[in-house]
Amino acid sequence: MEMPEIVQQRIQRSTHPQSYTTHNGRLWVEAVLVAYPTMNSDSSNSSTLSSYWSGSSASSEDGHIKKISTGNTAFITVQIGTVEAVRDTLRKRLKEDGRVVRTPGMVARRLRLESVDEAFVKACKTACLEECHEQLQTLESLALEADRKRGSSVPETGGKKAKRREKKMYSPLNDLFKFVGTYRHISQDVDVRGTCHCDAEKAIKGEEHTTGFPRIFPDGVALAHGCDHGSFYWRNVRAFIECKTSTSQGEPSRSDSVPETVVQGADYARLHLSADPFRVFSVGLLIYGFTFMVGIYDQDGVCLSAPYHLRDNLDVFIRVVYQLGHGLTDAELGRDPTVEELRLSQEDPLRLTLNGIVNERVDAVKSRTFPSYKITLKTSDTYSMEGGRKRIETEETTWVTIGPPIWSSLSYLGRGSAVWRVVALEGNQIPRPREVLILKNAWRRSHRDSESRIYVALRHAEKGDKNHTYRKGIAEFRLGADVTFPGRVEAINTVNLRFLFIGGSEIPPQTPQTPVLHRLILETLGKSLWSFKDFQELLLGMCAALEGHKYLFSKGILHRDISAGNIMLSSLANPRPGMEGFLMDLEYARLDSIAEISTMKSEAKTPGATQTVFKDARRGAEMTGTLQFMAAEILEALHEETTIQHKVHHDLESFVWVLVYVTSRHLNELKDLPKKTREKLRQHFVGSFGSNKLEDILTSRLAPRLFFPPIYKELVPLPMQVLLVKLRRAVHAHFVLTSVEGQEEEVKPLTYDIVLDLFNTACRSLSPEPAVV
Repeated sequence: MEMPEIVQQRIQRSTHPQSYTTHNGRLWVEAVLVAYPTMNSDSSNSSTLSSYWSGSSASSEDGHIKKISTGNTAFITVQIGTVEAVRDTLRKRLKEDGRVVRTPGMVARRLRLESVDEAFVKACKTACLEECHEQLQTLESLALEADRKRGSSVPETGGKKAKRREKKMYSPLNDLFKFVGTYRHISQDVDVRGTCHCDAEKAIKGEEHTTGFPRIFPDGVALAHGCDHGSFYWRNVRAFIECKTSTSQGEPSRSDSVPETVVQGADYARLHLSADPFRVFSVGLLIYGFTFMVGIYDQDGVCLSAPYHLRDNLDVFIRVVYQLGHGLTDAELGRDPTVEELRLSQEDPLRLTLNGIVNERVDAVKSRTFPSYKITLKTSDTYSMEGGRKRIETEETTWVTIGPPIWSSLSYLGRGSAVWRVVALEGNQIPRPREVLILKNAWRRSHRDSESRIYVALRHAEKGDKNHTYRKGIAEFRLGADVTFPGRVEAINTVNLRFLFIGGSEIPPQTPQTPVLHRLILETLGKSLWSFKDFQELLLGMCAALEGHKYLFSKGILHRDISAGNIMLSSLANPRPGMEGFLMDLEYARLDSIAEISTMKSEAKTPGATQTVFKDARRGAEMTGTLQFMAAEILEALHEETTIQHKVHHDLESFVWVLVYVTSRHLNELKDLPKKTREKLRQHFVGSFGSNKLEDILTSRLAPRLFFPPIYKELVPLPMQVLLVKLRRAVHAHFVLTSVEGQEEEVKPLTYDIVLDLFNTACRSLSPEPAVV
């Protein structure tokens, strides 16, 4: 059914489109929310629209329309995009700087295809051609039919029809996978091995440790032996499988385009890397038509094998399936080689100790069921806090994780940050006193100072402070380093993973943008902002982080990356004053090649404070994970590809967006609310924060109900209501929103005094008891 013309016209004229996500368990990341007058006021269109709402909907290719009534206004939600919005972003990123490279030899060596016994491959191929003849014929016929319908140069569109055609590939492919996985030959000394399997959507479980984890699924997966392909987690996946019926979907339509299969593989790779946060790359078997290739996705792009014909190169297919299911180790398939999953019995003393620590936590059940990982940190370039001096670590430091990660980024081609609770490990024991610390993993760009180095520089600045200013609201640093390969001095970065990791003798020079794996330990134990028990705790924590930001700025450091993941609340029952919350993630506090640093006088009248002039609009792409919290002026500059100075008031505005986001997210996670209330909260959250598209975020900033939707009156205490309204006025006053008759509004930049005064006033007015939980 086509969308009524009246709806299309309203959408086109709408000045307040907003993002909307999730529909029937599927991620929807682009939509339009249109305020539509009450139906009674437009009787001529009433019947058309009501028939469109009453159980009728367009196909998934065309969108879906739904009515939501609120007061005197009827709202129409038109879903005009699906996961394509995310994939459009991935496609653009992959096109930059040659991020998709065809390296057949490298991929073959990394998969060690030649190590699979030649006699086994020949025997398996001969038997497979005979016993799986019908399956191969079915796959070839499906490919020919798909290419004939669309033409070899026209990519197939998504939707239910395309999905049905892809599912027809599952049965013959599963027969091939099973044949290779179970084929026995005298040269093989392994009776059982893992294999590949299609139809993962029915089996893969959600990753509950990451709120908002997209419910999208690859066509298939490779699993280790013993893992039930009928029920598993993303973290159990060794490699993913993507299927397309048309050959055109695996080959670029132009020399500068990225094949659809590769883009979709990138979407699955980012989920794989997020759900298994100690994974340094993800491997995908990409099958399109009667052709296949292998893609290895890391934080700098994707390396592709040569394209192979499924029948003519059946021997290569056998080698790939064998290696993905059994032949390669976890490290060879992307697991961080410095990390080991601990497989402990329930009676193991270490397991009992870890359970004892877990029992002190609120989410004890979830933490006990999540695997523990042993992490080693050793390098010749370790920074550690001993009076702010850099020293060499002569011995390994070993840590073990407690429960799931506190934070795991869903971004791809970014920093891929993950934050864990850890305790030190000596041998097989946890020494006393059992000090729970924070471990952070992130990919830094090689042209930037590491976060550890910035912490050390801050300590040097503090040593020169004659006033001995008391530092508040900043995480305490213990040690950190670029992660190195076990037994070697080379850092784990994308270049070394692609060449050194496979035994190459010649390593290409590092580019200025090479992603390098960095790891650091923080002493300040925290929890996520949205896990606050009452709004007073939230505001105390954010005030402390604001004071920390102010202190950094007084020392000449501007953070430049304020987000909900970079501010934490203290996990202590009674934190010291000024440490109720803290700021972390200082990697972007100093920028070399992307930013031009100049000396200026700060608000605190401190010489040497810094400002940043953005020279490269692509910085926004690197910051995809925090676009939701960027100041409007910076978003506009990124959108218009103009330069702008990053000033302190931009960071202060980001604090405001963090508060708005955290309030909405916290309310969405409350239990035992009426269904109608939950729906309204969900609509507000996804409408305000459901898109990573720059244009959508910019538009949502103008929505009058972003700060304070009507439903908040029932759930949010009065001081918080007043705070949100006043913050809206303050934010809208500090940059020009409109020009009326050529007369611009007065620009009033945010200051520490303004924001801290608003936060502190609300905090003093709140009762220490939770208002809504």
